[in-house]
Amino acid sequence: MRLSKNRVTGIIIAGGKSTRMGRDKALINYEGKKLIEYAIDLFRAFTNNIIISANGGKYSCYGFPVVADNNPGLGPLSGIESALRYSETRNNIVVPCDTPFVNAGLYDKLLRYSANYDAVVPFSENGKTEPLIAFYSKDILPVIERQIANQDYKMQNLLQAINTKYLLVEKSEILANLNTESDLDKTSDK
Repeated sequence: MRLSKNRVTGIIIAGGKSTRMGRDKALINYEGKKLIEYAIDLFRAFTNNIIISANGGKYSCYGFPVVADNNPGLGPLSGIESALRYSETRNNIVVPCDTPFVNAGLYDKLLRYSANYDAVVPFSENGKTEPLIAFYSKDILPVIERQIANQDYKMQNLLQAINTKYLLVEKSEILANLNTESDLDKTSDK
């Protein structure tokens, strides 16, 4: 059973530099729509509260709040910190803008454990965790603030410092992100 839409906030991470792609990944057209639109469509099934974590207002055309990092240049941890601070719900689901294959079934599984954990994070059969495709409780804000104060910006260290549940994803291709032009070419051939 899903949480009601007013009890969840969806956070789309779109603030990366896109250095490997060479252009803004969120606005790349992929199989008929922009990458960021995959994330928006995914989260509409779970919530009416969507936040776009990005520095600059170029995504305001989507009609959702665009939240800038309180500590720019520190990576995704800073984006999550700022978005959690802005969020009005305990329950928050996060997705990067460059993961068009992630599906609602995965977030249903993540949210199933949300009452008992600070974070629920998928991992693939090769053991790779995906901390940017996850559930986070707003209750972890003090931990993130301490970590940033200590100049520790690693998401993996955050996961070790909080009560994290890891979920195996057997079809790990849904976790794939599109980082390069080559990634776009490979996946559009499928």
